[in-house]
Amino acid sequence: MAEIGDIAQARITGTIDDRVYSLQAEIAGGEYKGKPAQVVYRGDSEEMIGKTIVAVVSLPSIVSGLKKIDISMNLLTQRTDEFIEGMNLENTLLLGKWEAKWSKNEDSPIPNLPQVYHVYPIGIYKEALIYFFGQRIIEPYRLVGRNAPEVMMHYDTGESSRIRSIKSALKRQITKVIGYEKKMSSQRNKKFRFHKIVLIHENVDFKRRILPEVIAFLKENDFGIKYALYLEPQLPSQRIVIPE
Repeated sequence: MAEIGDIAQARITGTIDDRVYSLQAEIAGGEYKGKPAQVVYRGDSEEMIGKTIVAVVSLPSIVSGLKKIDISMNLLTQRTDEFIEGMNLENTLLLGKWEAKWSKNEDSPIPNLPQVYHVYPIGIYKEALIYFFGQRIIEPYRLVGRNAPEVMMHYDTGESSRIRSIKSALKRQITKVIGYEKKMSSQRNKKFRFHKIVLIHENVDFKRRILPEVIAFLKENDFGIKYALYLEPQLPSQRIVIPE
């Protein structure tokens, strides 16, 4: 059976009338080619029929009304040219843009994690990193739960200082997520993979400031992360989708 956290291509074959899943699909390649799957997607389902997507295998939803879930998946992107066989949540960095208008908090252009899930319903994730252009510099923030965005800090010998480096923030964030993976894997006696999500606020120049740092990170990191995939925003339709 497909493992949770595997990333694969799937062809959309139809729509589903369900509170969680909206697309019926068929795995398009690899070991599970031809296997049926149900996909979480927040946009216009009818427009997706016949298209090929990149999606991640996820835990089956316990609030779905479907009697049978073959392979539960969450859509990541329609940009299949970015897909590489062997991608999974363990070795892939997930990048996404963030527009200020998507934040529901009028006092802050930086979202909390539930607001991120509203735009990127790609499965269960513990936290995310966002780069925001603040006081004339790029400021990295950590997003955890419904909490206000946390300034990312160095912690050395009991003293703390703010992280300013794009790459240092990325390393700190990945270290945190891998720590969750190891802890859960040890407690549950099975392998866990968590999303490694990096958001770039619209006021940051992604191509000039962030992308070169991400490329350098992929070449030199010791975490086993080899790939990066750019997420597709899923602005909700009128359907009500309950987060898992």
